[in-house]
Amino acid sequence: MSEGPSQRLRSRPRGRGESFSISRGDSSPFGAHRLVRKSATSLLTNECVTNVEPVLLTQRWTVNNFSSLLKLSQPGLCLRSSVFKDPTMPDACWQLCLYPGGKRPENANNVSLFLKMSATSPLKEVVVKAEYRFFFLDEDDEIKFSNVNIGDFHAKPPKGGHSWGLRNIPRQKVQNSIRADHSLVISCTIELLPDAGRIPCRRVEPNALVITDMAEVSRVHMDNELAMFSGGECTPYSDLSVAVGPEEDRVVFAVHKYKLITHSDVFRAMLEHNMEESKTNMIIIEEFSPTAVKIMLIFLYTGSVCPQELELEDASDVMQLAEKYNIPALKTMCEQDLIS
Repeated sequence: MSEGPSQRLRSRPRGRGESFSISRGDSSPFGAHRLVRKSATSLLTNECVTNVEPVLLTQRWTVNNFSSLLKLSQPGLCLRSSVFKDPTMPDACWQLCLYPGGKRPENANNVSLFLKMSATSPLKEVVVKAEYRFFFLDEDDEIKFSNVNIGDFHAKPPKGGHSWGLRNIPRQKVQNSIRADHSLVISCTIELLPDAGRIPCRRVEPNALVITDMAEVSRVHMDNELAMFSGGECTPYSDLSVAVGPEEDRVVFAVHKYKLITHSDVFRAMLEHNMEESKTNMIIIEEFSPTAVKIMLIFLYTGSVCPQELELEDASDVMQLAEKYNIPALKTMCEQDLIS
């Protein structure tokens, strides 16, 4: 079955320099939006902007004759990739560490894979929080196995290194990822923030642009977007199902792929590659409530959330969904609700 969203929505935080008072007075789910511009002088004084560009790193590693390694390796045998780093972060370098027979005896019959960060100077302490993603790729570079995690890497003297990763990747999952030539291709992507000293802030020059009354167009647009999600007449046009909860008590939402992949690179990876979700046209989410998932889907369609539905518990769950599926704007909105 499919659930419809609640009626009143709070728009996502506006861009720079925008401040409005809003009066509501019609029967629309969003209300009539009559926007009144405040004093331009008070709004546009001493405005500035900080643009944060995350650092993205990718390492592709081919291990030949991996079939033999998987069959014969003892626990503790470690293969290491070449070292890689980003020039904007000269204090840290990265390396993949692969244990075909598991890292320790208790990991036998599994494969262990770790991402190691090391300080480029053995005398320097380096602390980095990073999101790292492991992928095993087949002959067509389609994803056969994937894992996403966030780690706090802390390299300090004298050891100067710190690893995060997976101790127990099931042997069968790795076996299914081995190519016809018996090689294993591993791809690792890392996302992290640059050093705070490298994030500049620049002043925005005031301007005298007048904002025209576009609220009615915006409201109608949001109404139409919401109808695409909740309107029963649009269900035949959906091309994807999102199933939520345990199998015996599952709630199913009819949605549209383009909405999910436009706003989430995690959903995009699921649906663009030869993964189970793209084959079945169904995404199963078992660990979150239907209410939290519905709020996330409404946001993907309208850029808004329902404040009356966003209880403290829901806000926490929705923020975890935003983290899992990499929807930064939704995460920010939930953080603001938890703080306020």
